[in-house]
Amino acid sequence: MNKHPLNAQVIARICHDLISPIGAIGNGVELLHESNGPSPELDLIAQSADTARHKVNFFRVAFDGPRPGAMLSGSEFSQILCDMFANARMQVSVINAPAQLSRDAARLFMLLTLCIENALPLGGQLSLEHGNNDWVFDGHGRRVEVDPSLWNHLTVGEPLPEQSAARVHFPLARQALEGQGQQLKFLAEETNFVLRLA
Repeated sequence: MNKHPLNAQVIARICHDLISPIGAIGNGVELLHESNGPSPELDLIAQSADTARHKVNFFRVAFDGPRPGAMLSGSEFSQILCDMFANARMQVSVINAPAQLSRDAARLFMLLTLCIENALPLGGQLSLEHGNNDWVFDGHGRRVEVDPSLWNHLTVGEPLPEQSAARVHFPLARQALEGQGQQLKFLAEETNFVLRLA
């Protein structure tokens, strides 16, 4: 029996089917640039196509199911993560990425990044730094907001009062933490948010 979750297979299929037409749009815009010259309208289409492509690449990993044994290079992980937030209110950087990390770990880190984005509603900067045996997520913004129901679910598994598509990354991140036997701690201050994974 295939143990890969059906919903993850749906996500993989959607991402696979979308990436080609999005790439075709980008190629078409390049051809229009060459024949007609640049224009604000073409620039907007090109930027939107790039944003869509980056989101699809991100979703293909973040919303996938567990893939024990599958690996991802540190450079590809960093590129996918930073591209996803290139034009967002929260900018992301990765420090000391390892040469390789498990795809499941990359998936967890991407989900946690989405969770931290919720805690920085006005945007800011987030760095993911790989140390000797752990990862530290260090966020800074004009304001930090932590919804206790979401973060209590993420850290200790308290039930969520309601499910929401806009916050689906919290239960998915909780499942990923449990699947890898990891725990996290976080510190939320007025303008700083630090999360540590060990």
